[in-house]
Amino acid sequence: LSLVDRGKAVLNDLTGTELDFDTEGLARSLLFDYVRYAYNNASEYFEENFQQEILRLQLMTGASLLPVEDEADAEV
Repeated sequence: LSLVDRGKAVLNDLTGTELDFDTEGLARSLLFDYVRYAYNNASEYFEENFQQEILRLQLMTGASLLPVEDEADAEV
């Protein structure tokens, strides 16, 4: 398993979903950071040092999975 594949698996596990690492964004940025930490034999510090960014990614991912409320239903 390559460092990139391991990083994808870790971040997918942390968010509970399949993330899009092909487009520029927080998921891709965190993947690069994980690979950098793993390459330098410091992966055990990744979650601790990036906890705010991981939480932000979890919240963004969770919010994107919420059903979209129809405006007509919201007024009732």
